[in-house]
Amino acid sequence: MIGIAKLALLSAAVFGIVFAHPFVSKEKDKPDSISGRYIVTLKDGLDASAIEQHIRRITNLNGRNGSPVSQVEKRWNIGSWNAYCCTLSNDTLAQVSSDDAVQIVELDGTFSLTKHITQKNSTWGLATISHRKPNFMDYVYDAKAGEGTYAYILDTGLLTTHEEFGGRAFLGHNVVGGEFVDALGHGTHVAGTIGGAT
Repeated sequence: MIGIAKLALLSAAVFGIVFAHPFVSKEKDKPDSISGRYIVTLKDGLDASAIEQHIRRITNLNGRNGSPVSQVEKRWNIGSWNAYCCTLSNDTLAQVSSDDAVQIVELDGTFSLTKHITQKNSTWGLATISHRKPNFMDYVYDAKAGEGTYAYILDTGLLTTHEEFGGRAFLGHNVVGGEFVDALGHGTHVAGTIGGAT
């Protein structure tokens, strides 16, 4: 019977290392705007009283224009950066944008660092790595699809010319010696699960 230490040593001697280049993202993350809500960034160098005067002016503008009076919903003060979030009508937006204290007005929105994409009826290997429970066949991944990720595979080698890799895979180190090919196909299969195009 082979001991665990000998098995680990044997595995290290048999397996090669694969270096895979990152994916190119197919979809850019874009914030979803919230209608009528804006983030107003104030100019640097305003003292606390100038900021408070500006906030009062903006609240009064809302009332004078006949639009619903909106409160400033959130305020941020980080070092010299001051900003707030509020709801503005089109008329009020123009007036706020031209205020001397304002640097920029942007639409408020929700933003996700990872938008999830689902690949239906994926291979077993992909489905397995994206679900904790068994018997799923959908592969769920974020919109970056591995962009900027490098994977190192310790296995039987790699067929770098396989179409699934699109020139992104490279051979690393052969600890066994001899010809550096994937005679068994397992290393290519594992690398394909991690970094294949489909």
